[in-house]
Amino acid sequence: MNFQAPAAKKDSDFGAAPEHLTGAWRDRFADETVRLIAAWDAPGAEEGTSGAMGMPARTVGAMVVGDLAVHGWDLARATAQPYEPDAALVGMLGAEFGALAPTARKMGVFGEPVPVGEDAGPFEALLAMTGRDPGWSRP
Repeated sequence: MNFQAPAAKKDSDFGAAPEHLTGAWRDRFADETVRLIAAWDAPGAEEGTSGAMGMPARTVGAMVVGDLAVHGWDLARATAQPYEPDAALVGMLGAEFGALAPTARKMGVFGEPVPVGEDAGPFEALLAMTGRDPGWSRP
């Protein structure tokens, strides 16, 4: 919910205590994700700045979709499931996250970059930029 408001140029309270996963949280997650996509798909959502964050709306939108893509990989790897995000999305995220990475590391949002070979694909490079080892798998 916190990332729906910035799409409408409203403020969000990122300091609130997180809600614990209880009850039908999976259904709530699916519903909130649909609302999140709708909020960022609205005309003008990527224009201007996003509420009190004071960041370009496009950057905040990239943070939102990047969060879903990267944590989707985290969950898929932890549960030994395949995961391959859309190539166009990965390309956009690579550019946006490249600009965000230094600040994200200072804030503790990204880890230190993980070295990858020259043959690494764009998604592997994106994961490595966030501090994830793209070769990691569940023991």
